[in-house]
Amino acid sequence: LAAEHDATVLRPAALSSAGVAQLVRSAVGHASDGFCDACHEATAGNPFAVRDLLVEVQTAGVAPTDACATIEQLSRLCGADRAGGADARAAEHVAGCLRCRTELALLKAFESASPRPGEEAAASWIVARLERDVAEFGDLVGGWQPVNETNYYARAAYRGGGWPPGHNDRIEAAIVDEAIHLATAETAVRLHQTGAPVASIFGLSAIVAQDDHDATVSLAQRLYDRYWAPGIGLFRDGVLRIEGRAPLERPDLAGAFDLIGFSYYAAMGVADGRLVIHPPGAPVSPLGYGIWAGGLGLVLERLQSELPGTPLLVAEYGIGTDDDAQRAAYLARGLEVVHGAIERGTDVRGFFHWTGVDNYEWLHGYEVPFGIIDRNRSVRPSAFVLEREALGEP
Repeated sequence: LAAEHDATVLRPAALSSAGVAQLVRSAVGHASDGFCDACHEATAGNPFAVRDLLVEVQTAGVAPTDACATIEQLSRLCGADRAGGADARAAEHVAGCLRCRTELALLKAFESASPRPGEEAAASWIVARLERDVAEFGDLVGGWQPVNETNYYARAAYRGGGWPPGHNDRIEAAIVDEAIHLATAETAVRLHQTGAPVASIFGLSAIVAQDDHDATVSLAQRLYDRYWAPGIGLFRDGVLRIEGRAPLERPDLAGAFDLIGFSYYAAMGVADGRLVIHPPGAPVSPLGYGIWAGGLGLVLERLQSELPGTPLLVAEYGIGTDDDAQRAAYLARGLEVVHGAIERGTDVRGFFHWTGVDNYEWLHGYEVPFGIIDRNRSVRPSAFVLEREALGEP
């Protein structure tokens, strides 16, 4: 909707220092000017971040005075180990789930979290949260996946895709795209220090030109440059190339991941210079893309070609549909594709189905079920495809 010519887009600005002070005092009562100023600086005026910070302050029993009036002190407070409160109960719940795991558990460090333009001041808070997650869960997880679908968020949220904050600005999108790729790789480097494997989770689609027209070839290349090249290039060459930004050399981030993981949902067909369903005539999912397991093989082949010898991880694979028989067939076919790739020498280390239990799917809510278990915790027949695979049964 934001991209419509007659749409009016409201973009709330960050709170002023006075606005943050009013929010702080409405929540905790009397607070010193220095404390309010520090809250403003630490959160860049983001009201949601202010609210979360105040929960931390109250849980820790810290008085909002000048004694806690620096970003560093507030960041340490956010990362502090707490003995009680909702946050501690949530942490214990996650830890309990991880203790019950029987196979590799991959914990996503920051689920699609990204710095926004002008919010660099909040970076120390993000780092503190990462350090806390490592401290609380590091000995329980089998591996890490920092930032889900790194390469999709910027365009979906800042280029008219409708995701929050709902902007449509080419320059903003490029800034966020660069920042989120850097944040992902930098986080991976830190998580690698835990000794557990670290995997990316890029959103990768097969890109298939259905004709050789110049416009088709050009668009296919732009799609590759937009969605594949940034993450692959930073990992392989230590150079981040984002459309609309100058190349950024970061040799320290080359090889940041132990595995290149990705989600696969569809192929992008290109014909007559525009996006089309691929393959032609494929059934179309409720999300608007063609349902085709064969594209998973094309993604694996391209990764094997571009990153020979790199361990790969199918981090997400599934379809949103009410037809569970279709889900079961798609899942079985995807597993066949992966087995075929392994037999041809591709180093595929794992396969994760999206998802276990029906999730809240972005702008579609609960309308598009992805789970092998429904929201009432009833197991769907498609789950037994995975059971047979895990048990090695035909």
